[in-house]
Amino acid sequence: MMETGSYNLRPGDLKNVFALCTADSLFISSAILEDPATNTSNAPIQKLTGNIGRAGVAFLVPPMEPEIKSYDTIDEWYCLDHKEFDGIVDDCFQGTSLHLSFSEASQPLNVQFSGNRDVEAYFIEALVSVYDRGTWVAELDILGALRHQKILREYLHSNPCQCSPAQPLGTRIISIDNYAEMVVPPKAPGIVRAKGNWQARLVAATICIAKGYRVILKSEKTCWNCFYKLSMNGRSVQAVLGGTEQGAVMVL
Repeated sequence: MMETGSYNLRPGDLKNVFALCTADSLFISSAILEDPATNTSNAPIQKLTGNIGRAGVAFLVPPMEPEIKSYDTIDEWYCLDHKEFDGIVDDCFQGTSLHLSFSEASQPLNVQFSGNRDVEAYFIEALVSVYDRGTWVAELDILGALRHQKILREYLHSNPCQCSPAQPLGTRIISIDNYAEMVVPPKAPGIVRAKGNWQARLVAATICIAKGYRVILKSEKTCWNCFYKLSMNGRSVQAVLGGTEQGAVMVL
């Protein structure tokens, strides 16, 4: 019922909703406001003060088929270096920004007869778009990506260790330093260099999952040697990264 006190809607009908707006309150899934490695179990929903400028109870849902830039024109090929990772983890995605807009698509929800002429509750298609220095990159379905069961089994949260810093050894990994290198499937496992940038890491996880890659989350406090030894679906990380699947694995 949220803050209405009267509209008892079925939660099963709202599974694609990532935010709700009513009066001057916004209820937003924590998963779209945090780093993908963050545990949101203690606060799965955050309440913010504000509204979207529309009356009634608005349930924000993503588009059915979010679009991703193809990077298939000749003047964009210069972005595809796919250089071998040198062990330096940096933030190469400082130009990343997220924007919320609305399409014209909306659908009323059945709240039974209330005697009012206005639509009391409705779905509205909301576009969460990512831009890189002002250039559109993709539309995101963040919750849809993070709840994907096949992909969630590939997630790995490595624990901190007390080792001295070590460079990656024995496995060829390439650096992913821009969105073109991420979207165009690389020929080897890659590491997205977005250190400390939660928005870029969230975008990267969502895009990589949408592209069908497996995603491994590496703790910044875990050295490469310990990270390689960790188990991932019965195989060590080093075995996964050294596998034959081209462009199938991304480390964040």
